Amino acid sequence: MEKEDARRLAKLCGLLGSDHDGERASAALMATKLLKMNDMTWSDLVHRAMLPVPVAPEPHWSTVPKTEETGAPLFARGAGTG
Repeated sequence: MEKEDARRLAKLCGLLGSDHDGERASAALMATKLLKMNDMTWSDLVHRAMLPVPVAPEPHWSTVPKTEETGAPLFARGAGTG
């Protein structure tokens, strides 16, 4: 699902708590149509939401880019100013 569709779906889901029956029904219908446009079901959405979010490993110190001049890590204070 594209980022814009996900944003729109989140907004529609927020309307599912509306006090107005018609607004709730319309939001549910539009959200379902949006899911179908993305070849998804509500079940797919829930299962994807339950997947663990992958965490990128911390880089090893030897793989951190260094400046050519000083050899200091690029993120170090004053790196490359010498």
